[in-house]
Amino acid sequence: MVSKQAAREASRRAMLKAAAQILRESPVGDIFSELKPVEVAKRADPPRTTGSFYNIWPTQRDFRSAFVDYLLSLDHFRIDRDIPKIVNDMVGSPEFELTEAVRTAANKYFKGLARDGSMRMQMALWAKAEDDPHIRARLKGLYDEVGDQMLPLYEDMLSRGNRRMRDPHTTQTLAVSLVGLAEGLHVRCQVDPAIPRDDFDPPPGIPREPGFPWSIFASIAYELIMQMTEPT
Repeated sequence: MVSKQAAREASRRAMLKAAAQILRESPVGDIFSELKPVEVAKRADPPRTTGSFYNIWPTQRDFRSAFVDYLLSLDHFRIDRDIPKIVNDMVGSPEFELTEAVRTAANKYFKGLARDGSMRMQMALWAKAEDDPHIRARLKGLYDEVGDQMLPLYEDMLSRGNRRMRDPHTTQTLAVSLVGLAEGLHVRCQVDPAIPRDDFDPPPGIPREPGFPWSIFASIAYELIMQMTEPT
C-alpha cells in the first residue's frame, strides 16, 4: 500500500510536471500568470483536485517557490548532466588529445542546448531574476552545481593536455566564460539562421578535416582556452 507521504510526493511531482508542460506550450509574458491551480491540478497525470494542490501549497507564493526550485533543478538539464561523463571518459582515454577533446565536448554541449527545452525556461526565469531574490539565488545555485562537476574535469583535461591556467585566470573564470559564451551564442543562433551554427571554420592553425566538424561554440571556445592557458 502506498503511504500517505508517498502519495503526497507523487501528487507534488505530477502537478509540478504539469505546470512545466503548460509553460512550454506558451512560454511568454509573465510565466507565472498562466499557472492557475485548477489547471495545474487538472493537467497532472493522473489528474488531481484543486484541494490536493492547496493541501501541498497553501498559497500561490509557496507554489511559485517550489516551482522555481523544480524548473532549475539539475535533473531538468540533461546536457549539463551528460557532459561531465563525456569529458571524464575522454580524459581517461589513452588516446587523449586536447584539441579533439575540446571539439567533441563543445560540439555536444552546444547541440544539447538547442535540444533542451529547459533552456528556454531558464531564460524566462533569468528575465525575472533582477526583481526576485529567490530566482536569482536558484539560478546561481544551478550554475554552481554545474561548476562543481566541471572544474575538476577542466583541471584534469588541461593537465593531460600539458597546459595550465595563465595568470590571473583560473579554472573558475574559464568555466564561467565558457558557459556564458555557449548560452549567448545559443540565443543568437536561435534567432539568426544566417549564423553557421554547426559548420563553422576550425580555430586558426587547425586544418579543416571531413568528418570532424566544428560548431561556432567549439571553435571560439578552443581559442578562448588557448588564450587563457599556457603550456606547462
